[in-house]
Amino acid sequence: MNLLKKLFGKQKQAGDMPATAAPKHPENTKLIYLLDAWGDNPSEDNYRAVMNEIVAGNCFLLLPSVNDGRVSNVWHTLETGSKLVLSSVFDSDGLKVLGAFSDEPSLWEWCKQPAEYTAMAMRDLVGFCREQGIDRIVINSGRKNSFVLDRERRNITTTVIGEETEVLVGTPARPLPSHVIDRLAANFRQVHTIDEAYQYAQSMKGEMSIVLGIRMSVQSADATAALHHALNDALSDEALELPLDIMLLDDQWLQTARGIEGALFYKK
Repeated sequence: MNLLKKLFGKQKQAGDMPATAAPKHPENTKLIYLLDAWGDNPSEDNYRAVMNEIVAGNCFLLLPSVNDGRVSNVWHTLETGSKLVLSSVFDSDGLKVLGAFSDEPSLWEWCKQPAEYTAMAMRDLVGFCREQGIDRIVINSGRKNSFVLDRERRNITTTVIGEETEVLVGTPARPLPSHVIDRLAANFRQVHTIDEAYQYAQSMKGEMSIVLGIRMSVQSADATAALHHALNDALSDEALELPLDIMLLDDQWLQTARGIEGALFYKK
């Protein structure tokens, strides 16, 4: 369950745990009921009820997949190295999105016909998404009871620099460690909306920081979310000497960043 907390920012409370041991195999009756209640009345209480079932329940989701015609009605554990070919993973401005379904009618309505699928317990699906770099799960896309799970981004705050603010930039005396830069570049390669990335020092209002200046081909909420996830994955568990700021570079700031010697560390 720790993966679920990290992926979606949900803190498991003692009261969320079922009073009795969960059945051996996943079961979806309660999840479907709660999703329908959420669809009829998208209130905070109904949202919390669905999240509690996802976090502490025993539910599963259906993933459209290519199964080569093989059918199995028995729950089993995939061996390490097993290949799972999904047909509902999509890119939304660099954000990796997985379509999943609570029941066959919801899946078949989305596919417009009966289709093959793989059922996966929610506790396993969260770890799978983390390993595969999937940032969002959309349950029952296009239906009244659709429900969206996003990765947490609460450690990101936004600041607008006023036009009259004096900002000094240059080459940092203590840049980010090389292994962090390598991880950032590797993650940025997985987000097609990131075109260029620069590292430079900034002094603003008497405060020094390291800035990662990012030039993006698309500016949208999903593109920004994909950038934030790439940053968090690269910087997790890192103790940085200076505060770190992220700047989305417009044309003027892009020219400034390009003029700082050694600042460029990634280019698509």
